[in-house]
Amino acid sequence: LALAVAAVTGTAQAQSGPVTLYGTLYIDFETVRGTGGTVPANDLPTRNRVSSNSSNFGLRGTEKLGGGNEAWFQLESGSVAIDVGGGALAGRNSAVGLRGEWGTVFLGQWDTPYKNATSNLDPFGNTSISGYTNIMGGGTTATSANATSRQGFDRRQRNVIQYWTPEFNGFNVRLSYSANEEKNSCGTVACNPSQISASAAYRKGELTVSTAYERHDQYANSATAF
Repeated sequence: LALAVAAVTGTAQAQSGPVTLYGTLYIDFETVRGTGGTVPANDLPTRNRVSSNSSNFGLRGTEKLGGGNEAWFQLESGSVAIDVGGGALAGRNSAVGLRGEWGTVFLGQWDTPYKNATSNLDPFGNTSISGYTNIMGGGTTATSANATSRQGFDRRQRNVIQYWTPEFNGFNVRLSYSANEEKNSCGTVACNPSQISASAAYRKGELTVSTAYERHDQYANSATAF
């Protein structure tokens, strides 16, 4: 249960040549409590807190290559903890890629197509305790290694290659593969963890129709597919 009684959001963007500096600071004051769990001793009494929700700071850049193509990069810092201090470089969507009339391809760390398929439907912008991440995320939203957090489907996935088709009359497709860099890193158990994710969406005005699929193969330090 949460009551956000005050929220302040600030955004900024500055551009110099092909590089854009941008950021969003989102901070709110909440009254929260947690009750009704299976272990009453773990219930949380009513308390107040100041929370920084998805605050970020980053750089974006492009370079024209000719023929309608361009190279691009994004480096976004996550955990801009405006409430307590601290941060993490490249902790959010960060990648290097190419794009043109044929679509977009990139390598790095990025939200999966499965996550993106419904993210625009959240009236809270997937931020704060009211965001749908806390209801439907199935675990953590933090960037996780392939071999951990098998239950988390609201993921910003590391070590990915993604391809996005151009948008055709409101319709587009996104495909993603997370490399199996952690092969045989599960201790005494042989494992080969990897991930695939895909989505197809149609968005026109207020109408959104989407479908998505994601598979976590041999996650959670196990040789079993999940």
